[in-house]
Amino acid sequence: MGKAAPFSVSEDYYTILGVPPTATVDEIKDRFRFFSHAYHPDKFRSESHRRMAEREFQRVNEAYQVLANPRRRGEYAAVLRFYLENGIPIYDMISAGNFEGGDFNILRDGLALVGFTDHRSEEVAARQAAEWFIKEGWEIKYAPIDQFYVHIDLMVCMLNEHCAAVCPETTEDDVIAWLKAKKIEIIPATFKETMALGCNVVTLGGDRVLSTESAKDLNAKMRAAGFTVYDPDMTMFTWAGGGVHCMCQPLRREAA
Repeated sequence: MGKAAPFSVSEDYYTILGVPPTATVDEIKDRFRFFSHAYHPDKFRSESHRRMAEREFQRVNEAYQVLANPRRRGEYAAVLRFYLENGIPIYDMISAGNFEGGDFNILRDGLALVGFTDHRSEEVAARQAAEWFIKEGWEIKYAPIDQFYVHIDLMVCMLNEHCAAVCPETTEDDVIAWLKAKKIEIIPATFKETMALGCNVVTLGGDRVLSTESAKDLNAKMRAAGFTVYDPDMTMFTWAGGGVHCMCQPLRREAA
């Protein structure tokens, strides 16, 4: 993933639209209409000016798509500023719909499962994110998520590079077939346990897995397959809607 960061502190979305961080949605919409008129291709006669206007409108449209979305605006502002102010490169940003990290499921280097629903991670955004990786040579499999779940990592979770915990009752047949074709062994998780976030586990490396006490059936199957399973009582967290995988983020992707 070697693309240079396309943003700088002076180019955040508020600056692009020329509005303060306190701007209302109506004010943001007004600025978008202003720029839509200003950069309309019919206003420019030369081809070079048309191309320039198109590039500028793309920046404006991307800023508008984020800032006009009340659900995402607060998240964008804090995260983007932190990255920019600390010199952390930004590869790219979703400009259509919503996409959440729990739906980008890295199976191993160069291989990923990308999930989407019709409410949290939308298909149009999932495909936009996946295209960045496809251009870098990754193989991507798209996976519509069962209506009972929020993210793909509630029904498919890797245990090591060659084994995954999967709920066969809710995972599409073509996804299961694709996993098997990639030589990934499947340890089945029951629908009942996945609804209690039992399949939402964390691989710790060295065939060690962080699970939960309540996932007794899956834990037994993982141990029978040779995994060391840590299973603390996590109900105080799972009752709030998040499993152990939801609460973790790897700092380095190297062999443990």
